[in-house]
Amino acid sequence: MGRMLKITCRSCGAGWECRTGCGMQHGNLGTVAGLYPEDIRKEIMEHAAGMEFPVYDFGYRPAHCRQCRAIVGIPVLSFGYGGTEYAGVCDRCGQAAEPAEDIAQILCPACHEAALEKEDIGLWD
Repeated sequence: MGRMLKITCRSCGAGWECRTGCGMQHGNLGTVAGLYPEDIRKEIMEHAAGMEFPVYDFGYRPAHCRQCRAIVGIPVLSFGYGGTEYAGVCDRCGQAAEPAEDIAQILCPACHEAALEKEDIGLWD
């Protein structure tokens, strides 16, 4: 079950909501691959076809989109341990976004301060 987060800047008060983690439907690699643009989807499926037992980790992670200046949850898929990783794009503008393991790693897109905090506001699946 995934979590909905509210991300707020302590400095300027800007805020965003994003989802993190994964849901039950993401246990199927075809469903996960469908979250990516066509060219990446093909690459993911070709990569998996070359593996005897495709082991993967998937989840939405908070990310900073420099294009639309938002904090969004993007899909991140990785094969094996330390293997190939595929990061999705911003669901608002379709541009590349930089995923982060921790909200503290992201500067506020509005005021550029290291003052973001997160609050769990619900679950999703």
